Amino acid sequence: MRSQLRHIEHLEFANTILRLCKEANVEKLTAVLKPLSDAIEAEDKALNQSKVLFGTEDLVKLDDARDKAYQALRLLVKMYLQSDDEETLKAAKRLREVMSRYPQADIQGYVQETGMIKNLIADTKEGDMPAMLARLGAMPAVTRLENANRAFDEVYHNRAQVSKSHGQFDVRALRGAVDKALDTILTRIIALADLDPTPPIEKLVEQYNFQADNWQAHLAQRKSSNKSSHERDMDKYAAQLEPLFAELERERGLSSGALSFAREFRGTGRKRAYLLNVAGKSPIWVVISKGKLVVVPEPSGKSTGTGSGGNKPGGGTGGGSPKPGREEDPGEDKV
Repeated sequence: MRSQLRHIEHLEFANTILRLCKEANVEKLTAVLKPLSDAIEAEDKALNQSKVLFGTEDLVKLDDARDKAYQALRLLVKMYLQSDDEETLKAAKRLREVMSRYPQADIQGYVQETGMIKNLIADTKEGDMPAMLARLGAMPAVTRLENANRAFDEVYHNRAQVSKSHGQFDVRALRGAVDKALDTILTRIIALADLDPTPPIEKLVEQYNFQADNWQAHLAQRKSSNKSSHERDMDKYAAQLEPLFAELERERGLSSGALSFAREFRGTGRKRAYLLNVAGKSPIWVVISKGKLVVVPEPSGKSTGTGSGGNKPGGGTGGGSPKPGREEDPGEDKV
């Protein structure tokens, strides 16, 4: 049961057991409480660290700024592609060709977008491209994109330096120390219940088992609730995607009904990519852009969906797993 608790829940469970043991005021038990008290204090200190990395808010703003700069350059190309001047049209087509090497850069993940824009900028400085940019008056737009990407990249890498304190605590090890101290206390309670079953010990056994039962019920309820929430999210995404299937099917020469949502996605917000099944063909990844589906390369990162079991909202890493060769006993923490 303890291994399934989130970090703060695990700490609360340990604090409750420590308090109950102190209230029992049994000398033979009190002697083994200090290691638990010290372990709880260490875990509490680790969990009270800031969970927000330095520069996160700035990062979002800077990413938005470079996305707008990329979109502005794309719109400039689109505008000059309507020119009736041959040299201007030639320059616009040349810049379009360079940008086509890095399609949909503004909807990629942070690291991939940074790299794509760096390469795009480098390409605009080679061969005949400076002359083409000058013909279009596009140099300010390219410089804007370069500066926006550089500003984002600096904050992205600097926050790792400022936020290195996050690595000073091994929460898994600290949690393990709390579990070890709890196991020692549980062993002592069992021994006292067998050899010296005084009223305070008998009461403590009841209270301990009551806490274990309560947390087990809580975990069961959360598991059910998480599954329902996950399914609701999948249904919501399906409802957003399905009305857009017809247009994409026409664009790709597919028969009506060939596309279906695989109930799997990666990313968040407007950069969320969805996996679609295609009848008789390999699945494709798409994003929703300007009210239509746009096919994109497979995004990096882990998937969330039916195939992956989903990411549980708010779930931390556990403190351990069942020993090899056996299923976890729901009542293993009980006396």
